[in-house]
Amino acid sequence: SYLWTAVVGISIIAVLALIVAQYLGHQMKLTRLRNDLIATVSHELKTPLASMRVLVDTLLEGRFEDQQQARDYFGLIAKENERLTRLIDNFLTFSRMERNKKAFDSTELDLSEVIKAAVDSVADRFNRANYHLEVDIAENLPKVTGDRDALITVLLNLLDNAYKYSQDEKRIRVRAYATEAN
Repeated sequence: SYLWTAVVGISIIAVLALIVAQYLGHQMKLTRLRNDLIATVSHELKTPLASMRVLVDTLLEGRFEDQQQARDYFGLIAKENERLTRLIDNFLTFSRMERNKKAFDSTELDLSEVIKAAVDSVADRFNRANYHLEVDIAENLPKVTGDRDALITVLLNLLDNAYKYSQDEKRIRVRAYATEAN
């Protein structure tokens, strides 16, 4: 009976040790993921802040040729501010999702309006030589159910990545059309 008690006791201790080891491994993985997230968010926040800082310093030091160039710099500052706001909104949405709080407001949407809103937000970037943004939205797209702001954010992120990672001559095409389900 002592032998069986010892075997059962050792088995329980071994199972508990395995559970604790798995829990610690899971916690270490979560810690690494959080650290990676913080590093990524910090980097993404620094980029628009650095751009704004350079532009503001340039304006404060009077290093611009005329009022039009100053207005252009203010426009760039406003765009970087919008980008920063979108990044923070994305981070807050992710945070709400992580805490299992309601993050989305699903309603019936006109998809063409969502696409046009996203394209309008980035269209000024493509008003330069060697930059082309083509938008092709089919008529009579079906309504979709979703969160308008979240869908616009997704499209903005895709357009932003396409802008950043395309070649020197940027040709970006946005197409929306419906196909029949099989």
